[in-house]
Amino acid sequence: MTAGVRAARILVVLSWSIELLRTVAGLEVLRWPAALLLALYLLLILPSLRSSGRWMALALLGVAVVIAAVAGRPAALLDGLAFATVFPAFLATMVLLRVAAAVHPRVETVRRRVAQLDRPQRQAGFMLAAHLLAALVTAGAFAVLGPLRPAGLGEPDRRRLALACLRGANLAVLWSPFFLGMAVSTQLVPGVPTWQVTVLGLALAAEAMALAMAPMGGAAAVAVSTAVRALAPIVPPVAAAAVLIVAVSTMLGTSPLGTVFVVVPPLVAGWLLSQPKTSALRVVRDGWRGLATLGDEMLLVVTVSILSRVLAAVPWTADLVEAVLAFGLPPVGLIAALLALIVGLALAGLHPLASVSVVLALMAGTTPAIAPLVLVAIGVLGWALGTMVGPTSLSVLLASASFDVAPRRLVVGINLVFVAAFATLAVGTLGLLNGWLTTPG
Repeated sequence: MTAGVRAARILVVLSWSIELLRTVAGLEVLRWPAALLLALYLLLILPSLRSSGRWMALALLGVAVVIAAVAGRPAALLDGLAFATVFPAFLATMVLLRVAAAVHPRVETVRRRVAQLDRPQRQAGFMLAAHLLAALVTAGAFAVLGPLRPAGLGEPDRRRLALACLRGANLAVLWSPFFLGMAVSTQLVPGVPTWQVTVLGLALAAEAMALAMAPMGGAAAVAVSTAVRALAPIVPPVAAAAVLIVAVSTMLGTSPLGTVFVVVPPLVAGWLLSQPKTSALRVVRDGWRGLATLGDEMLLVVTVSILSRVLAAVPWTADLVEAVLAFGLPPVGLIAALLALIVGLALAGLHPLASVSVVLALMAGTTPAIAPLVLVAIGVLGWALGTMVGPTSLSVLLASASFDVAPRRLVVGINLVFVAAFATLAVGTLGLLNGWLTTPG
């Protein structure tokens, strides 16, 4: 372990602690010390990051600097850095949650049950298992399920299982408070009750699951029933965790992001007290190591946070939105256009973290045509679909590696058809909901 990596991990822990104290005690005076720690962390880890991620982040930062300079709003750059200080705590909490879930005995039970599913139930089982596991451990679901594919499967069967996991895992973004996509969307469109986002997300995920199962015809009900029985051990903890986050967020008025890093650490600590000492030591060891993997994600989330705050601060962005609205698109058309923009940019290689942040920063509070709840839904839906088809998406790359299928085979073909079909269905649903929410009286 290099001194730089060790120092970077220590800075993450310090940032986590400061943000926790700031959130719980309401000490806004800690905002700028947290921003300073975050800046030091980024300077330390910058040389060790992937060149592609580094150049993308620096390009976005360059755009933000130019816009801030031209608009005479340099303070917006620092405001963006301070805005991003909540994300180290969130991402570090997710590392803790993933390593704790990895040693949970119920996860191992589910792995065995899913591995024993017959071929007709296997695809449904992998999709539902990926959905439930990803709701807690996000991208870690691929590491759990990938080794369960039966030996000797041909490429077409491996591709089907990879797509099942890809869809199942990414659809959890629609409702789970443990995804970065949910954290970013709710942070950029504040004031939307967490329970509303979760309920709407669950409804959209159910639509997508039904669409994915439709080709199975009458066998779908049997396959789903069998898969649900296999997954029964992890349903209670996943549901309990989601309900707890939603309940605490609703009662205290905190964002899902802040609620996660306040609630999860004591829950994990309490659970580890009831486990063997070896499990607790493994979680501490793997969690400490996992902090070294946050660099690429942290750099990108900070740069897009800065860009989004700059765009929100400069006066001409509102004029830009008004010019777009002047085309007279009905709300459902605007919803479709925003979603198509996010997914299209993902197909072109831009991570949804950037496109979602920019779109929501431009649209939030600028038009009454789209209800805030629907705007959050556009963010998480664009994130889910964009990471399902983006050639540089971590989900696509993990599914490719876990099931030995070329990334291109997961992006093109039937997956694009599914994404287009579900996007159309979801736009219709959001259009109807938006009409109801924005109708006076």
